[in-house]
This record gives sequence, C-alpha cells and structure tokens, in this order.
Amino acid sequence: MENSIRNDFNIPTEQKIKFEQYHAIVHNRLFFIIIPVDENEHSEIIERYEMAKYFHQQGEKLVPTFYPSIHGNFIGGKEGEYFILLQLNPVRKMNGRISGSQLAQFHLLGNRLTFSPRALNRVGFWKDIWQKRLEQMEAYCQTILRQGPSNSFEEILLEVLPYYTGLTENAIQYYVDTTMDETPQVMDYGTVCHERFHDGTWGREWYWKNPFDWVYDHYARDLAEWARSLFFQDSYYPQSIMRIFQEYQLIFNLSSFGWRMFYCRLIFPAHFFRTVEQYYLSNSHNRKNLEKEFFSMIHRSSEYEKLLANIFEICGVPKRTYQIPSLHWVQ
Repeated sequence: MENSIRNDFNIPTEQKIKFEQYHAIVHNRLFFIIIPVDENEHSEIIERYEMAKYFHQQGEKLVPTFYPSIHGNFIGGKEGEYFILLQLNPVRKMNGRISGSQLAQFHLLGNRLTFSPRALNRVGFWKDIWQKRLEQMEAYCQTILRQGPSNSFEEILLEVLPYYTGLTENAIQYYVDTTMDETPQVMDYGTVCHERFHDGTWGREWYWKNPFDWVYDHYARDLAEWARSLFFQDSYYPQSIMRIFQEYQLIFNLSSFGWRMFYCRLIFPAHFFRTVEQYYLSNSHNRKNLEKEFFSMIHRSSEYEKLLANIFEICGVPKRTYQIPSLHWVQ
C-alpha cells in the first residue's frame, strides 16, 4: 500500500499517523486519509465522490476531497488492498460537541443535492431492509436451535428473539401506516444522512465529515440513531435528546411525516441486530465485550420501552396537534 501511495499518488509516506479509525499520511501540513475500499463498490464510490464535490461547492470545508493518482483515477493499491486517499484541508481538532443545529444545516444542504443517488439510496427501503434482517436472524437462530446453543450468549439470544421479532414487526407496520396516512413534505424526500449517526460521527479527536459514512435517506434516520446512541451511552439521555431536538428545530421543524419516520426508526431494534451481527463477525476478544454490551442491552429493554413511551414528551412534540400515534403497549 505504501508503495502505491508513493508511486501512484506521488506522496512521501514517512509521516504516518492514526486518524480516528483510519491511518493517514501527513505531507506539507495536509492530511491524506487512507480509506480501504472494495473493488465491487465502484458505483457507491462514484456517488460518494459526487456528494463530496457538491458539499465543497456549497462551502463545506470539513468534507475531505478525493485525491487523484498521477494516472487520473482515485483507487490505488492491488487486489485485496484497494484504497482511496481523502485529502483534508484545513485540519481542525474537535472542540466541544456537535449541535442539533449543525446536523439540521447539513441535512438542508444534502436535501438540495444536484443528482439522485442510486447505489446509496435508502429512501423507501426501510421495510424491505428490516424484513430481510429479521428473516436472516430467524434463520440463523433456527440453526442454533437445531444444533443446540454453544454458550450463554446463544441461550439468551434464543430467549429474547421473539421479543425483538415483535418490535421489528411493530416498526414495519408503523412504517407502512405512515406511508399510507401521511403526505411527505419537501424535506421528506431524502437528504444526505449517515449509516449510524452518534456523537463521534464527525470525529472524536479531529473534526471532519467522512463521505464513507454517508447514505441517502430520510433525515429521521440520523435523528433516531443519534437518540438511540444517547440512550445507551449517556446517563442524562432525556436532557441530551431534548437539547438536540431543540437545536435542530431552530433550523427547521419536522413534519408530521418526519416525526412518524423518526418514531418507527426508534421502534426498530437496530441495536439488537447490530450487536448480534457484530458478535458473529468478531474474534474471541471482541466477543467478550459484545457479550457485555448484549446482556446490558437486554437488561435495559424495559427502560427502552419507557423511552418509546415518552420520546415525544422528551422532544416537546404536541402529539395531538400532529396526530402522531405511538405504540399502545409501551404506555
């Protein structure tokens, strides 16, 4: 990889640093962040490049640029080690926290994107994605059931699967009802979002916005995932969630459709699926940490139900004005 950076991108590799979860080369006070990519991601890479270019044209300096090789393309390396270099300039240390207003401004810009993403588009696909994840989880648990659980993680997984299956089905039904009952507004047709937004998405040490975190989706995706992460990481999550929504709505108010999309995204137990999927993709050392995370998540399931029951009150939403239904069994 370093040979390719020197030969194909003409960048010396003597000064190599850790940059968030990546490695980077520092040259002439510029940061070149090394992003591993798969050769099958060609369509997604093109869309990420176009998104990043658009944000730069709008004056967004914290989005890195795709740095071309001397051959005029962006992908370097060899089979199994392909990568892209993202050039970040200026480089800023993260100072303080991300506000809801900053995310809202990002969403407003992303909503005016000058092309329609296809490979990164998730608008309208939540139901299908959730159904597929549930079917895969049920099929895997059937295999565990036939062979017998091999440890306490799998024993608990089999016990709680019906509960999380029910939550998933509730989320899917709520999504279907929303698309039938509500009329989307301009912002509801999609914007640039993140796979999973949280306090550290725009950096913990360095302040930047990574195009390889992005998808094109309804803005409620980021708000729901941010609220979910605060629930699991912040002891004072009601105040933190209230604050980000107050800040967000200084820029624009969510529509009734938007509030319902936020709620159904929060109902869907993404934390459950993500933890189990990561567990089976991890080595034995990481599995121990994920086991603790999994058991803690199960232990807090009743508290999460209270979040679902009280979320609109926390966010200061007049449910009757917006005519927003909530899950009856978590009241």
